Amino acid sequence: MTIFEYLLVLISIIVGLGIAHILSGIGRIVSHPGRRKIYWVHLLWVGWAFLWLVFFWWFEFARSMTKVWTPTTYLFLVLYAVLLYLFCVIVLPSEAPDGADYRRYYYSRRGWVFMLLLGVIWVDMIDSWTLVDPAQRSVMWAVIGFSVLSSLCLIAAASKKERFHAAFGALALWVSLSIMLWGDVGPQAIDGQDPNHPAWARVVTLILCSLVLVSALSIGVRPLDRFLGRVESGVLKLRP
Repeated sequence: MTIFEYLLVLISIIVGLGIAHILSGIGRIVSHPGRRKIYWVHLLWVGWAFLWLVFFWWFEFARSMTKVWTPTTYLFLVLYAVLLYLFCVIVLPSEAPDGADYRRYYYSRRGWVFMLLLGVIWVDMIDSWTLVDPAQRSVMWAVIGFSVLSSLCLIAAASKKERFHAAFGALALWVSLSIMLWGDVGPQAIDGQDPNHPAWARVVTLILCSLVLVSALSIGVRPLDRFLGRVESGVLKLRP
């Protein structure tokens, strides 16, 4: 066992707990659809949490090239994993919220949700900065990108506007999937291989995420809420 494999055991446990929490929460919603009032904007962030846990594990393979590990570096990565786990626990609680209404729960906990997301963003910025080749670093774009994301988190923590939250959630999903599909960080990149992402996956991802983003901005969130309500009613009718 290498040092890298040994040190990532604890981090893998935390990431695994986060993924298990999200999947079990989704399972409870699907198993008892009538007991909980789902909210599609809330589900966007649940989906983002799941994807980012997977991406975090994928991208951290770049740490296998680290020759010297220090307690500070290790505790930093543990902190990153802990923030992601706490985000999962807050955004999708184990117990049904008051009134089993995820819409009300989402907006009542938006401060915690987006302050944790702000912490994830800044920790990720530092993590990415240390992994990127110094010759390829762009201070200007890094500052602009993370300043914009930080501002959006602060606005989301203070605002209850549905259209803003819908657009932010769709944008976060779109960016996350784009990074995974177009990014060149991971086991293949470390080995010097071309990830060679399939064109169809890029196109499908772009179309789906763009549709969600456009729907949030143009037709609003109410039609999608009504659609999800009809789906939920249909599931209840099909149950024996």
